[in-house]
Amino acid sequence: MVKTVGGGALAAAFGVGVATALLVQWAYQTSLKKQKTNLRAPTVEKSLHGTDAAAQELLQEQLSRIASFFGPEGFAKVQDAFVVVVGLGGVGSHAAHMLARSGVGKLRLIDFDNVTLSSLNRHAVATRADVGLSKVTAMKRHLLEIVPDCEVEDLNVMFQADSAEELLEGKPTYVLDCIDDVKTKLSLLETAIRLKLKIITATGAGAKADPTRLQIGTLKDTVRDPLATKIRYFLKKKKIDSSKITTIFSSEKSVCKLLPLDAEQAANPDEFGNVENFRIRVIPVLGTMPALFGQSMAAYVLCDLAGKKLNPEAVARLSRDQRNKLHQKLQQREYDLFHEGHKIAMEKDEIEFIYQEIWRGRSAASGVRNDGHQRLYLSRWRKELPLLPDNVVYLTTKELDVLDKAGVEGFDPEVVAQIDARLKQFGSWE
Repeated sequence: MVKTVGGGALAAAFGVGVATALLVQWAYQTSLKKQKTNLRAPTVEKSLHGTDAAAQELLQEQLSRIASFFGPEGFAKVQDAFVVVVGLGGVGSHAAHMLARSGVGKLRLIDFDNVTLSSLNRHAVATRADVGLSKVTAMKRHLLEIVPDCEVEDLNVMFQADSAEELLEGKPTYVLDCIDDVKTKLSLLETAIRLKLKIITATGAGAKADPTRLQIGTLKDTVRDPLATKIRYFLKKKKIDSSKITTIFSSEKSVCKLLPLDAEQAANPDEFGNVENFRIRVIPVLGTMPALFGQSMAAYVLCDLAGKKLNPEAVARLSRDQRNKLHQKLQQREYDLFHEGHKIAMEKDEIEFIYQEIWRGRSAASGVRNDGHQRLYLSRWRKELPLLPDNVVYLTTKELDVLDKAGVEGFDPEVVAQIDARLKQFGSWE
């Protein structure tokens, strides 16, 4: 039998529901008004003690999906995190707003520039009403409308070497480098490494369009990126290992060039640069690309904070022709050196795994990349062991000559140890 509810009971239940909804809405609006009058939000409280219960309930519901994704322990680490974002343009604004939306407890935003009309095609939250405001002020205002409990510190200054340690004080959990100027980018990377801070950097998003070419690797992995090339060069002079710096980059070749200066700009370049020694010429930007860079940075950082660190593919996948060529060359080497049959017992998908996952598209011995100047091929590493993925190396033609003439003893013992250790990481394939 189906129970029926009397009209009075139904009306009472409806009244309670409306009252509850109005109370929650009032609590939210009250909290929002407080934030608009005072942009600095209080530090996130992890308990109901000393906080408005209704506002806390709102926050818990708002962050419920990300909390369930990371679990209680992982999400607590996200909430406890203090993250510094340097550069609040297209890349940095998207990274910062997703960090805030995902529950990061404290953000420090650093940028000297203002919101312009031309930046609205790629900025995460800025509107026409924000044009003329500093990027950090506009960003903070919008973030606190989205997540009132996030503690946001806005520093409207340029990141420079003489104030670098001060700007990074407070032992931040993570630093995001979203700068597109060589000098300031170097200052940030050098300081963060010296202070032993976790840092992730973004290379150039301008003049790129293909989202499938976006990759996460190290600064050493970057290709077709003039900014990254310069950064690597100067870091090497300072004896800083670029292979230790996590990097978001695009492997796509630039699809357009810097716009030329007009006659007035060419005649008086100093009058058009907003900062001395900064680039004046404008690089065309498809707004989706810096957004993807920033979102990817945020995803990587959030997972790392929560203890779910990603293992990204830092190397572009082989084309079918490239994979077939490596397979054919390996078959030919096996026949020439060991008089094995013309058909080897190694699948083509194993070839791709060896290239991409084990050796990351680089020589096992020297770390050089197959970039047109050097040709690299696969080979059996130790002649006495069978041809399996845990005994295959990727070497240049010169290095293959050494291997053929002297075996593994032809290489420096330290190199041999590194190669053996790398192969061992992937276990036995017998």
